[in-house]
Amino acid sequence: MKHMLKESFVDKSKEIKRKNWSLIYNPEFEEYREKYKNVVSVIKDVMEGKKVDGVEIKRIKTNLNREYFLLKINDTEFFIKKIPDSNEGGVNEFKATQEAKNRLYNSDIENVKIVDYIFAFTQGDLKYTVSIFDKDLENVLRLYLNDLYIDKEYKEYSRLDNRVLKIKTLLSDYRDVTSGNMGYNPQTDEITLFDLNFKKDSLVESSDEEL
Repeated sequence: MKHMLKESFVDKSKEIKRKNWSLIYNPEFEEYREKYKNVVSVIKDVMEGKKVDGVEIKRIKTNLNREYFLLKINDTEFFIKKIPDSNEGGVNEFKATQEAKNRLYNSDIENVKIVDYIFAFTQGDLKYTVSIFDKDLENVLRLYLNDLYIDKEYKEYSRLDNRVLKIKTLLSDYRDVTSGNMGYNPQTDEITLFDLNFKKDSLVESSDEEL
């Protein structure tokens, strides 16, 4: 199975800029905005700690200044990442992700996809990205590689590690492109990238430590 490399990547995202905030979104956002009235305001309120009827939120993990949440509105689960006090995250991360998709679509790297953000919002220090929850992200590739190494599955370890190295080369101007920021589905052999930010937007030095 190969990534759909021969099709041209078309960025259909739209951006709305106002004096104090900016919003960028993909076409499917219109579907959720119609289905869930005031979805941006609802998520913003919940992220600020307000209780909203019909909305459940759970913090999945915290990594440095990044917070990851699972948010449920009725029958839909959203994955949200919040980053305060940094140039990365929010609208900048959405744009960096779109550029990474373009590069991937024009590369020869197989079985790799990038998380699809529905929208991203930036207002001062509040920056977050929103996507549909993807369970493949729960299986972190770094942990999977650790298990392969411990089990002496060196051939499989090398095969996946080489794919990671190709991704790192393709996205050399991105920070922290490591297997720790990749999900992996052993059944489909597909890697999913997330947390993609340009180094120029980051004030944090990336760590490239791998086994």
